[in-house]
Amino acid sequence: MSKHIQVEHPNGYYGELYGKSSLSIFKGTKEVFHTGFRSIETAEELYQVLEEYPQFEEMLIRAYEQREDENGRKKNDSEDNNVV
Repeated sequence: MSKHIQVEHPNGYYGELYGKSSLSIFKGTKEVFHTGFRSIETAEELYQVLEEYPQFEEMLIRAYEQREDENGRKKNDSEDNNVV
């Protein structure tokens, strides 16, 4: 039998554990993260992930903004046709 655990955090994120290994994190109605390879199993562990998710998201944004092209030059969004 598969689990379905939902947890809401005061920071505006909520998450769901479902199936054998799926995890989704939402902000409002938008899914911002999904994996089918989770290692957490409890509501308490999910709450901790949600607690730390804003810092993780900020780290991803900083890494994207500081990316370099294959020649070591800083890229900007006007050079990147994949930016939405």
